[in-house]
Amino acid sequence: MTADDAGGIEGVMAVLSLRAARRNRERAQRLERLCADLGPETPERAWADAAEMAHQIAGSSGTFGNAAASETARSLLVALRSRDLTALADHVDTLTALLAGPERQ
Repeated sequence: MTADDAGGIEGVMAVLSLRAARRNRERAQRLERLCADLGPETPERAWADAAEMAHQIAGSSGTFGNAAASETARSLLVALRSRDLTALADHVDTLTALLAGPERQ
């Protein structure tokens, strides 16, 4: 690998990281809306959709170096799977804040 190759790879990774950050912010916004509607009578599909979105954020954030967002998304995933409505709002608020900046995943 040459210096030019390394710069090219770093550039590609920077672009991918910015795209992941944007997608994760969008996912967090959708997740926030989904979680606001969850309750004891909510159909299973809505819970599963929210859990899948939290899972995607956890993986993508971890891949691109945002460990705090990844861990928070994993905690949110646990709360969703256990139907812990009390923990949901706190985790969603924290996750949204962690993903708010343009430089974050």
